[in-house]
Amino acid sequence: MKLFNQEVLRVILLDTRQRLITIINVTKGGLNESLAYPRDIFRPVIVHSAYSFILVHNHPRVTRVPAKLISA
Repeated sequence: MKLFNQEVLRVILLDTRQRLITIINVTKGGLNESLAYPRDIFRPVIVHSAYSFILVHNHPRVTRVPAKLISA
C-alpha cells in the first residue's frame, strides 16, 4: 500500500481457517485522511460471509525523500 498517493482503507476478509477470501477497498481519501462509516466496513464482511477480517490503511508521504533525510 506504500505505492498509493492518498489514504486508502481496506478490509481483508478471511474464512474460518484464516485463508484469504478477498481484499476490498472501502474508501480512498485525500493526502491525510480517509473517512468511512462502520456500515462501509462491515457490509463486505457480511456479504462475503467472512469469519474474520483485518482492517488496514496507509499513511502516504507527500514527499518522496527518505525518512532519514527528513529528520536531519
